[in-house]
Amino acid sequence: MFGATPTATGSTFANPPASAGPSLFSTPNKPGSLFPNSSANAPAATTNPATSTAPMFSYKPGSLFSTTTTTTTTPALFTQTTTAPSFLQNKAPMNFVTPNKPGPLGGIHTLQNLVQNSGALVHALSGPALYPDEERNAIVAKLNQLLAANGVGSGYFKEGQNPIAFDMNNPFYRLKAIGYNRLTDQVSTSQQKQKIIDALYVILGSKPNVQALIQNIRPLSDNLTEISIYVIDKNVGKVCAKDLYKYLVQPDKLRMVQQQLQCEKVVPRIELTDQELKNHLKRAPPGFDETYWAQAVRENPDSSRLVPHPVRGFQQLCERQKMQRNEIELEKTVLENFRRRLNVVEKDLANSQNKFVNCKQTQKLISYRMLRIVATQTLVQRYGLVIDEDEENLLSRLETCNALLNAPDQLKARISDLCRILRERGDEIKSKGNMEVKFSDMEINHLKRYLERSQQKLESLVEIVNSNLADVKIISENLNII
Repeated sequence: MFGATPTATGSTFANPPASAGPSLFSTPNKPGSLFPNSSANAPAATTNPATSTAPMFSYKPGSLFSTTTTTTTTPALFTQTTTAPSFLQNKAPMNFVTPNKPGPLGGIHTLQNLVQNSGALVHALSGPALYPDEERNAIVAKLNQLLAANGVGSGYFKEGQNPIAFDMNNPFYRLKAIGYNRLTDQVSTSQQKQKIIDALYVILGSKPNVQALIQNIRPLSDNLTEISIYVIDKNVGKVCAKDLYKYLVQPDKLRMVQQQLQCEKVVPRIELTDQELKNHLKRAPPGFDETYWAQAVRENPDSSRLVPHPVRGFQQLCERQKMQRNEIELEKTVLENFRRRLNVVEKDLANSQNKFVNCKQTQKLISYRMLRIVATQTLVQRYGLVIDEDEENLLSRLETCNALLNAPDQLKARISDLCRILRERGDEIKSKGNMEVKFSDMEINHLKRYLERSQQKLESLVEIVNSNLADVKIISENLNII
């Protein structure tokens, strides 16, 4: 099966003679393995497997579980030179802080699981005990090593023991590499918000009873952002915007705001009172004519929502236009987010409706099944019992109904006669029958309304035709004059 010649014993893993060709799972003449820690650059010829019985992961110099460097000339799948510490040496413990994740042996990163699975893994790859002779056990060990290297199959190591499954998480899986994912270049807004709040806390005097909060962040241009803040004093509540503005525009505080927050300007956002709004509309801004300002107040398209505001120069006009564009883009973004969320909600709703239909169908099936079970259970319970008085009354009623249906000159016979008459004399009945249609009061009202609308449309059409005829008459008279 594995490149060996038949022997007298008829073994599946027979050993070839010394003159036989190289086997697929040949054993080197020195202690080594399928993945030896070799420093040789060129492999040598393969020798007879019978000349060596050292398993792959034996506790000998050159094995995986030793601290010495072994050099071998055996052909290996991945030849390399390494010095690895023994798995069973007394080293400092390693702590795994990633719970509930698959470990090297396919389990959880805990020391208990590693210790429990390591013994079976070592026996499967280095010293299986399936056969009494070491030669066939060595072939099975190499087969397990090949399966572990490819991450497939299961490794048998002892009769009566469950095999250990090899997957891509085992430490001897060779077809693996390390890739690199690009990190995002977006700055975390939560961290930036916290930095702004900390800076405002220092600017406001580092008072424990004063707290600054961010209400909104809006982009104005490529290099400007509007941040709306409000301050809460635990003693008096929310601080007035005018008082906060007066505090922040002080020379020393304004300098701190400009240096620490890179602030361009501080503007109080307050709601105008009725008296302030009247004064604003009555007095023209500096540089504006009162008549022109009064005209702007009169021509306000929506006086309840819009307030006239002076714009000086082309630069301010461009700034307002840019702010309006940014506001429109922000609204579009919000609408797009709402549209996306609406699509997600619609999908969830459709899935929920499908689940509801499935549950309803399942409930019907279960109800029918329960009904059948209850009926069957009732029949089983009443099997062999004498018919009681209620059942006799029910039986007599059913027989009476059956007689009324199937007796001569009864319902079933009359229906059959009517069907026969309709088949034979259907056309004659239709021709002689009274086809007069009777309408209800509601239908008559609908017809009246429909006729009234039709009459109104016809009258409007007649008026249009008459006006067009008058126009045509005037045009013809003018043409005759010309």
